[in-house]
Amino acid sequence: RFWEFQDILYRDYNDATSLDSGELVRSAREAGVPNLKKFDRCWKSRRHKDLVMQDIREGTQLGIQGTPTFILGLYDRESGTVSGELLSGAVSEEKFSQVI
Repeated sequence: RFWEFQDILYRDYNDATSLDSGELVRSAREAGVPNLKKFDRCWKSRRHKDLVMQDIREGTQLGIQGTPTFILGLYDRESGTVSGELLSGAVSEEKFSQVI
């Protein structure tokens, strides 16, 4: 149900950082998530918050400002640098081909 849930979030919310638990559960229900109580407990536990926040910080340091963003090249985690090109937004197949 991941993809269905993701599609609903992108369709309905411009700023996912302001979602509350009720909105997430409603979206999960619409996506067909089978165990909403387990989903809600997982969300409220914040078990994965640090990992998600680290990903957001790394993306921000790389200049990523939205989704989708593609990194075509090499990413060095130690230095936090990319050797290659960042492509953001709706990118044409032609542009991908040029970069590849």
